[in-house]
Amino acid sequence: MFNRILALLTSFIILLGNVPTSTLPDIPKPATQEELSQISTFLKEVKSADDIYVIDATSLPTDEKNTLLCIQGIVAKTEPCIFVIVRSNDRTYLTDLKKAGKKLIETDESKNKWTTESLLRKFKDKIGDSGYCVYRETSNAYGLNTAVNYATLYNWLPVSERLVSLAESIGLSEKMNLCEKSDNLSLEKRFFNEHKDEFSKDAVVHINNYMVSLRDLAIQQGYFCFYTEDNNKGLNFLDDVLEYTGYNTAVLGWVAEEKRCVAEISKCGCWLNPTDKCTNNSILAFIDNENLTQQVEKGTAATDESKHYICLLYSDGDNCQWIQNGYGEYFTIRNNYSDIPMSWTFSPFLKDFCPSMFNRIVSSTDENNQLIGGPSGLGYCTLSRYPVKALDEYSTLSAAAMKKSGQRIMVSLDDYTSFKDSRMQYALSYFSRFDNIDGGLMYLDPDGYRGGRGKVWFCDDKPFVSVRMSLWCDGGYPNVTEEWCKEQAEIINSYPSDIHSINGYSLICVQAWTMETEWTEVFLDYLDDDVVILNASDFIATIKENVPHENAIPNSSNQAPILK
Repeated sequence: MFNRILALLTSFIILLGNVPTSTLPDIPKPATQEELSQISTFLKEVKSADDIYVIDATSLPTDEKNTLLCIQGIVAKTEPCIFVIVRSNDRTYLTDLKKAGKKLIETDESKNKWTTESLLRKFKDKIGDSGYCVYRETSNAYGLNTAVNYATLYNWLPVSERLVSLAESIGLSEKMNLCEKSDNLSLEKRFFNEHKDEFSKDAVVHINNYMVSLRDLAIQQGYFCFYTEDNNKGLNFLDDVLEYTGYNTAVLGWVAEEKRCVAEISKCGCWLNPTDKCTNNSILAFIDNENLTQQVEKGTAATDESKHYICLLYSDGDNCQWIQNGYGEYFTIRNNYSDIPMSWTFSPFLKDFCPSMFNRIVSSTDENNQLIGGPSGLGYCTLSRYPVKALDEYSTLSAAAMKKSGQRIMVSLDDYTSFKDSRMQYALSYFSRFDNIDGGLMYLDPDGYRGGRGKVWFCDDKPFVSVRMSLWCDGGYPNVTEEWCKEQAEIINSYPSDIHSINGYSLICVQAWTMETEWTEVFLDYLDDDVVILNASDFIATIKENVPHENAIPNSSNQAPILK
């Protein structure tokens, strides 16, 4: 407790610029590549069954879907064998299950499609004490997360008030009633304080009560399930939970307010992975798949001194729920614009979390579609706020995950107004010390990830380059115009061809929720012939080979405004 408080206090003082970076501890010797290969996922391994019971819940009410996820998680503790189609996209994974040699059982003994009732009857013997825990049937599902936590500990089935009659009709009896209790936060705090020692400290599930996702994984893996708003009471409870679980706890789900909550999680020395619409991971994480990895070697440096070199980096690849539920933008560009080098932020966490989707994407990569680790490494956090004492373990976990996924370039996301350059360089050096990390690309707020204005930091002679231009429209797709795309392209055209200084390079963020693929093509069509697109590995290699190894920022910060 004392060490944690001291580390957080030290980090806070450093952020204020009152402590010289020279007073920070020396960066330790990195783990060897062999040692990295031995680091396993935090997921507790469970062997899936050969027979998989598939129920289509797409048209069912939300409370039934959540009850199905809960019975799925209860059964998955010993043998994952239930697959719940929550959204239509879930059906794509049935093919993966078949490829893994699984038999899909979609009907009961009477050849009728599974219903909530028939599936519960099938697995009634897995429900602890033949009991249920009832929560309040409201728009915010008061008590659901707490009911899930009872399922984790005692295998009692969570049901809404509406489903009590169903539960009792199959012979279940009430073990806990949360309908007359207080608000969600009070319920979750009380339960945590009484039972926290009974949960895994590897991860927590932070999911809003009305969401249908992740609860199967929480129950299976023994993760505490809760949700906090971005007010003082909520953030204080978030701090309490993460202080107890300790440094480098994975926070799975999502948050009420991104920047404030991610800053809080980072200051606790933990990381977030956006997974708030992920389902069936209690089984998808454990089906037999080909052990694929991205085949990326060190980059090749460009040599033409008459060119301005750019790298296109597609954003939001830390967002596992976006990737697991289709990743449409990737496949659209991969299929229709295969000759355009495009680098994609992509969480290495997905290798273990949903390996079948990881394999689907990796099998389609080539030199023009490269997956870049992060942000920021294994999960979403801001390194400038990360406690120094937690950086060694976090960077080692990130390097191990990137090695396993075949990624050699990392992405970090931070706020340029919150740190001194020397402090950021110190944090990045924890990553650059690993032989399998060649450098990095940096999203720096404010101004839509372009707060660094193209600045490069060198750590262990490896470049970490910030975004110089951001194709970002705050108003979304409808507000992007050809004129704006042309204006952005003309700015890039105005930059010099200077292979020997950072002036000759531009990292361009293609913002996922703004730039439809056709607008990206419009932007590229307006670029001059002396502008050359490199993939991330070649971009980093070209800078390393030709630019002096000292921190520098391009002379011009000329940039068209972000569309509002």
